[in-house]
Amino acid sequence: MTVVGEKCLSRPVAFNDVVYFTTYTPTQLCGAGQGFIYGLDIFGQCPDPAPATQRTCGGGGALTYDLEGNELETPVAHTEIGSIVGIPSSPVVTNGMMYFNASNNAGTSLGQLRIPALAGQLRSWQEVF
Repeated sequence: MTVVGEKCLSRPVAFNDVVYFTTYTPTQLCGAGQGFIYGLDIFGQCPDPAPATQRTCGGGGALTYDLEGNELETPVAHTEIGSIVGIPSSPVVTNGMMYFNASNNAGTSLGQLRIPALAGQLRSWQEVF
């Protein structure tokens, strides 16, 4: 986290070897503040020859698109959610898109961020509650 007082107030989501989560930095105004979205590579580009599930490195930036959908030259770890005011929700990830909203955004459009899609086809899905 990069700002003093920044807090993670929602559940993270893991998809395609990346963990996505939102954070919030409060201001003096009730319910206002600044939200951020993070995308961190779980396994990273390790020099370790061990299988990916046994590696101990990772945590590098994995956001490859900006909020306008333009591809970034270098992946980043986080980006400011400029148009969404309030405490950001947990991200909802689909194959190729991530959606989020905030506490002060009722009745407005969802924030969205393009993410890399899975190669091939998704064969199954399981939700655990």
